[in-house]
Amino acid sequence: NWRKVRDFEGGEGWVHQSLLSGSRTVMIRPEDETPADALPLRQSGDAAARLVARVEPQVVASIDKCFADWCRIEAGGYRGWIERNLLWGIYPDEELN
Repeated sequence: NWRKVRDFEGGEGWVHQSLLSGSRTVMIRPEDETPADALPLRQSGDAAARLVARVEPQVVASIDKCFADWCRIEAGGYRGWIERNLLWGIYPDEELN
């Protein structure tokens, strides 16, 4: 009934499953791994797609789906697509539908 968890700084520990949510979340990568500016959230998984919002590093977001190099997230009431490499909490080859 215990789950091993790891935070974005590499710390690990054990948490009882009753304290964990079933919803999947990710975090916008910390500033030391990304540019300090807010990062673009797009209408579709394309760098040329319309800008929906900008998200700050270390914001926690709900994740909806991922494919190839893009993931659809929701943060601060905005929903859109962001490049996978800008997220912490999703494996490089993991696909969510």
